[in-house]
Amino acid sequence: MHETAFSQLVWLGDNLASFSPHLAVVLAVFAVALSVTGSRRLAVVVLIAGLPFGGLVARAAMVGEAVGRCTQDVQRITAISMNLLADNQNYGAMIDYISADMPDIVAFQEAVHDWPGKLHRLNKFYPYRAQSPDGATRLFSRHKFDALPFAQAVDTIRRSVGVEINFNGTVVRVVAAHFLKPMTATMHRQRQAQMDEISTLVAQSRKPAIVLGDFNAGPTSFDFLGLIDASRLNTP
Repeated sequence: MHETAFSQLVWLGDNLASFSPHLAVVLAVFAVALSVTGSRRLAVVVLIAGLPFGGLVARAAMVGEAVGRCTQDVQRITAISMNLLADNQNYGAMIDYISADMPDIVAFQEAVHDWPGKLHRLNKFYPYRAQSPDGATRLFSRHKFDALPFAQAVDTIRRSVGVEINFNGTVVRVVAAHFLKPMTATMHRQRQAQMDEISTLVAQSRKPAIVLGDFNAGPTSFDFLGLIDASRLNTP
């Protein structure tokens, strides 16, 4: 019961903080419908119908998130983060998309089931690769790197992967993550453990840094802002 109540409050609160502009639009439509029709029942119907649209807009805003810290003398680095959605079988389109764009770094989340075998097609473009202990989160790079020393024991079921890439003579610290949704008290605690581990890895170094992945959070999420502050990172 406690876990259920917690999930409703935390996840709802985080979404409200993250996607308040979208919810504001839906509420504005509700207010207009109420004032024009004078029917509270019809206005409620309009409000309910508008919520899925707000959710779709919010979901689109969560794709391909990245934050970083750099100095002026660092050259441009291109990166793509992509959640493969485990059961998705649209392998060819994804491979073609990456091959056409050819970023310096690619981060994958939910790279499980058949995906590890399919990703081998990118090996000739990305000879340097690393993965989280469970293999679900992966980093592909066109530049040589050294693995970061992640802690052996962290209170979370989902681990991240980090490397230091030598980019044309400049060492850049890169971390790929897939944060848990705070649906229960346990998941929220594990989500915080993920963020704490990453913020420590980034903050303890003065090197340029990039954190990318599926954050399951919007740009004004409480947890996301906490990560930015603790890591001394900047949003794009």
